[in-house]
Amino acid sequence: MDNLNETAPLKEEKNDVQGLEGWLMIIGIGIVMTPIKLVSMLIEFRDMYSVETWSALLSEDSDPAISQVAILFTSTNLLLLAVSLVVAWLFFKKRTIFPKFFIGWVIFNQLILFGGIYYTSQTVDIGETLGIKDLVKTLLSPIFAVLCISYMLVSKRVKATFING
Repeated sequence: MDNLNETAPLKEEKNDVQGLEGWLMIIGIGIVMTPIKLVSMLIEFRDMYSVETWSALLSEDSDPAISQVAILFTSTNLLLLAVSLVVAWLFFKKRTIFPKFFIGWVIFNQLILFGGIYYTSQTVDIGETLGIKDLVKTLLSPIFAVLCISYMLVSKRVKATFING
C-alpha cells in the first residue's frame, strides 16, 4: 500500500499540467473571440456588399484599386474566419496537430496583417483609415505572436494536453 501512495503524487503532478487551463486558457479565449470578431467586422462593413456599392466600385469612374482592396478584405476575412473555426475545433478536441496548426495560423495572420497594410498603403491613402488604436494593435501584434509561438513550443501543458490523434 505504501507503493501506491508514493506513486500517486507523480501521477497527480502530471495531471496538473494537462488540460485547457493556465496560460492556455488565455489563448483559448483568443481562439473563441477571433471568429466572433471576424463575423462582427464583416457585419460592420455589410454596406460594402450592397449592389449599389459594387456598381459604384466597378464603374468606369471608380479607381480599380479600391474594388481590389474591397475584394481582398472580404476574401481574406472569410478565409481567416474558416481557418479560425478549424483552429477552435482542433483546440477543443485537443488534437495533436493543434500546436503546429496554431503556430502556422499565427504566422499566417501576421503575413495577412502586414501584407494587407502594405498592399492597402500602395493603393489608397492608409493614413485616412488607420487611427492610433489600429497602429498600436498592429505594433503589438508581432509581440503577441512571438509569445504565443514560444508558449506552444516550450510549454509542458501544451505537450500534455494536445494528445488526441
